Amino acid sequence: MGGVRGGGAGGAAHQVAFFSRELSAGEAERRAAAVKGLGRVGCWAAAEHGEVVAGVGAAVVRTAGDPDASVRAAAADALGRLGPLGGDEAGPVVVGLMGDPDPRVRRRASLAAERLALTGPAVTEAFRRLLADTDWHLRLNGPLGLGSRGGTAEPAVLVRLLGDAEPYVWGLARIALHACASRDENLVRDELIRTARHGHGRSRARALEMLTARHPRALRDTFLDGLRDECPEVRRVMAGLLADDLRHGPADAPLSSLRLSGAVDGLFSALRRAGAPESLLPLPRPSETADAPLSSLGLSGAVDGLFSALRRAGAPESLLPLPRPSETADAPLSSLRLSGAVDGLFSALRRAGAPESLLPLPRPSETADAPLAALEAETDADTAARLLYALGDRGDVRAVPAAVRWLDRPGAGASAVRALAGIGTPTAVRWIASTAAAGPGPDPGPGLGHPYTRATAAAVLGELAAPGAAETLLPLLDDPDAEVRAGALKGLGRLGHHGLPRPRRHTVAEALLAHLTADEPNLWYTGKALAAYPETLPAVRRLIDHPSEEVRATVLGLLDEDDEGDLTVLLAHLDDPSEPVRHEALRGIGRYVDEHGELPEAPPATPATHTTPTRSAAHTAHTAHTAHTAPAAPTGPSGVDLLGVITALSEPASSRQIRYTARLILDKLKKT
Repeated sequence: MGGVRGGGAGGAAHQVAFFSRELSAGEAERRAAAVKGLGRVGCWAAAEHGEVVAGVGAAVVRTAGDPDASVRAAAADALGRLGPLGGDEAGPVVVGLMGDPDPRVRRRASLAAERLALTGPAVTEAFRRLLADTDWHLRLNGPLGLGSRGGTAEPAVLVRLLGDAEPYVWGLARIALHACASRDENLVRDELIRTARHGHGRSRARALEMLTARHPRALRDTFLDGLRDECPEVRRVMAGLLADDLRHGPADAPLSSLRLSGAVDGLFSALRRAGAPESLLPLPRPSETADAPLSSLGLSGAVDGLFSALRRAGAPESLLPLPRPSETADAPLSSLRLSGAVDGLFSALRRAGAPESLLPLPRPSETADAPLAALEAETDADTAARLLYALGDRGDVRAVPAAVRWLDRPGAGASAVRALAGIGTPTAVRWIASTAAAGPGPDPGPGLGHPYTRATAAAVLGELAAPGAAETLLPLLDDPDAEVRAGALKGLGRLGHHGLPRPRRHTVAEALLAHLTADEPNLWYTGKALAAYPETLPAVRRLIDHPSEEVRATVLGLLDEDDEGDLTVLLAHLDDPSEPVRHEALRGIGRYVDEHGELPEAPPATPATHTTPTRSAAHTAHTAHTAHTAPAAPTGPSGVDLLGVITALSEPASSRQIRYTARLILDKLKKT
């Protein structure tokens, strides 16, 4: 029930009288509706009929003590609407209702305080109490009300709100903390550090997130402790922070020469254990200078000596062309660069098929064992995914068994695959291959029933160019799941960039050509894969007249815009009846403009040029091209002003994607 506008003074008086009688009704719903009605009538009638509604404010104030919460909430709402008409008592009543036991009343009262723009110590304190309210709407209103009155919450309170489950609340608390830090950075930082070390739940996790840009080195111990926290979100955040710490090294101090010496010494020891030839071993050892900081030149020389020894021992060439630390010999090497060089060496050893016993070497990080221990005890998939990322990024071969345990978990299976790829040992690669090949079945196993994990494994297998990858991936092109087929296409495409033997490459190319017309949902992935096999282009050209517009569009995307015949085909399809085909033809012209900075020259016009284009015209151009003869001038825009055609395609009458592509081409032409 609400007031109805209009009726002049008489109408307003009638409504006020009716709602006033309803205030004494026995049903709480009728009393609440009457209070709301008085608020609305008073709001619109006060300007012109103030004498009629003069007593409305006092009547509403009296209902603020009603025993029913819905009536008190209606009173708070009405007082906020009435404004000055509520009288001097309205402000104190609203502030009192902000402490009501019912959250609905407190919520309406806090909004009324904003509408009335109430100020003063009592109002500020009422908003401060809302920071600890059980209702998240009120916890949100608290900082907003304080901010609009020039007040601020204590940093300890705001840090506590960082742990709120509602994103609106903890997001606002984080903004408020940044504002407080601009006034007193030390106070905010100390509170964040205290919470990061001794806090609980989400507030601890988010405090650490706020400290990551410039955290003291002492907080790295907190990362390790946080991996054992009972709150999954804390462990999740700690795992991510620890992964970054392991990846980039401590931000406040480079690795000492002693640590690096230990890492290289460990490598020599492992080479001896693996039975490396003696000619490999008597190299200059950096530990000879462990009592003094090693210069970057000295470390570079030690690693260079190792590469030279590997060459003398007849190591495979694939092992040798790694990033060389001597590139930075004119400046002190940071811990990141040196760590990257050593990691590159480990990766090369794996690619060369080095024995497994060679690989689990001491790593130059004092926290290297923490992610592995945490992963073995972890139960949360998101946390495990972050830990797997850290271990895979560092290539820790000890993590293979733990990664295998997560292969059949949907939330972390793909991360486990990527971790195994980062480790790269033969055992890890075999697990990736088995995960990709595993199909849905009744028993749990690696990747079974989880297409995304299998698709990731298939794509990674091609990227690794592992032995037997093509044989594993080709059967997956017939998998019943489209996502798995897409992963196989990604893997075969990446495999095409590696040096496959000619017979195997021919087999893959033939399979992809057959797949081009057999799997329409994955046409985009098929086209991307075929792009890695340019020898298939003649066969692809022959599909330009395929009945499927999606196949024809994919064919146009694979054409070589620098080839005269292909360029003619692209021009002929600029006004094809199919929108996907027109768009791909336009993109081909865009690639030409990217390369040459100008539009291609259109073939000369013929009388047939101005007729409606048909697919046979494109076929004429294609046939002439494949026969190595001069193509006849196709119908369509190729014989007219190409700039005018593209300009027309950029107009609002075209679809959004065609309009966008055409405008990109025009913008590039303007810049040249």
